[in-house]
Amino acid sequence: MGLVQLNATSESSFKRVITESVKLLPAVTEAGYTGYGTIENGFAAIFLKPNSTIADFNQTFAPFFNLSRVPGIQGVVAAYPSTWDGYLQNVLQDPNIGSNIQDTSRLLTLKVMQEKADDLAEFIVDNKQGAGFNFSKSLGAPKTVIRRSHSSIFVLVGKVNNDERDNTAVHDVWKHSHGLLSVSVDWADTAADREKEAKRQQTVRLSKRLTEIVGSGGGTYVNEANP
Repeated sequence: MGLVQLNATSESSFKRVITESVKLLPAVTEAGYTGYGTIENGFAAIFLKPNSTIADFNQTFAPFFNLSRVPGIQGVVAAYPSTWDGYLQNVLQDPNIGSNIQDTSRLLTLKVMQEKADDLAEFIVDNKQGAGFNFSKSLGAPKTVIRRSHSSIFVLVGKVNNDERDNTAVHDVWKHSHGLLSVSVDWADTAADREKEAKRQQTVRLSKRLTEIVGSGGGTYVNEANP
């Protein structure tokens, strides 16, 4: 299991952390790593790869290590011995079951992640959103990202296995995408109807801006938790 923790010391370095991380993630998934992460004043993530080695991790994540040495960015990139059972017990969990969360999302192609990374960084920083990452190369769909109790943007990054994609996906973009950007709002059970409606309208505004960046043909991901 490996850890990437990049902390930004200014808004400009925060944008650089987001931009560079988005551009680097496709190579990480191509190398077979999966993981969970968040973006909030920096980038932090835990990564796994079955039967991997510390040497393999160090080679794959060398660009992240180099990023941690850029002025204005502080961080750690390191691998640790781990087991699958330990990962299931300590990492794989979802505290959001039964919570009031509304999402709108778009799948991200490699082209978008390489050419629109700056726009995505501006989108996150300008709207003062936190963000989260999930990485998967061979699984059929991304897994859940830990959410915080305010409006958030979650990025689920991964290149899915295309062997049966024609039989399991309703949108061809799955064959070309490396991630899912999900814009979310949530509210307390005791929230007034006016607050709920304001949150929904906020989601609509963020969704429109997201479509402007990604394009109208981005597609989306829906699982059993989506209403």
